[in-house]
Amino acid sequence: MDRFLKLYDATLGITNSRSEERIRKLLMGLIAPALPFLYGLSSVLSEHSKFIGRRGFVNLSGFSAVAAGVAYLSLGLLLHVHNCWADHPRLAGVADAARGLLALVFGVGVLAMFYGVLF
Repeated sequence: MDRFLKLYDATLGITNSRSEERIRKLLMGLIAPALPFLYGLSSVLSEHSKFIGRRGFVNLSGFSAVAAGVAYLSLGLLLHVHNCWADHPRLAGVADAARGLLALVFGVGVLAMFYGVLF
């Protein structure tokens, strides 16, 4: 177990942190981003997705579902980068550029999804 914690700390760059910080990084940096990422991956591969609308969920298919899947993928990666990379000593500089790029991809994915639904 101690070897696992050392590897985990080295990976996330939190060698001298409290256990609360480790738990937060695990939950907010790995587990929470996995949900939209995996759903986005399944949306892209199956070309079927759901999106929250005014009257509940909207079923999407085809181009709209793939665009929503790209938005979900970028949201999951954005959450991971924000929660894990920003505090890492060597990845902090890359995190800013990655967050900007992923926010742009998320916005384009959402706009493309709306374009596919409307036209």
